[in-house]
Amino acid sequence: MSWSVAAMVEFQDYAIYLSEILRSGSIKEKHHLDDGLGFLNQPHVPEAKDNLENSEAHIQAMPKFFLQKECLFGEQFLLVGDGPIFGLWDPESAIPLEWSDVNVRTVELDVAIGKSIQFKFIHKGTAGEILWQPGPDRILQTWETKSTIIVSEDWENAEVQKITEESMANQND
Repeated sequence: MSWSVAAMVEFQDYAIYLSEILRSGSIKEKHHLDDGLGFLNQPHVPEAKDNLENSEAHIQAMPKFFLQKECLFGEQFLLVGDGPIFGLWDPESAIPLEWSDVNVRTVELDVAIGKSIQFKFIHKGTAGEILWQPGPDRILQTWETKSTIIVSEDWENAEVQKITEESMANQND
């Protein structure tokens, strides 16, 4: 059985999405995950993994998203976008950002290189109401690098987006 590169990339995206669910610690999501893993027992899965490991699609980039925006206790910011790892634009599947400094929220992910990712931040209020980041979808084109890709975003202004690589000196701190 031979797998196309597109099928391997989709398999990889799903595997990354599953690892994010496991990392998040959500019991509900883990239960859903346990129900959906039967495909791993299929005879073609080891071959797919071998093909994926030998493909360029397996190389990962590590973007770290930064958003500086104030929110109140009990509110949160989440990252949502067009790929499975980004929740497929579903706020219920969005990735929560972690507080890292005064009014700065971050999240770091592993994504395939060479992908164009469309995303936005959303604000979730204390009552669960969702406010989408204004303006156009934000876009990140990933590339191969040993450094972390830093994506700094402004809630209001898409033109202020800054994408850089974190220096190796910063990564060793």
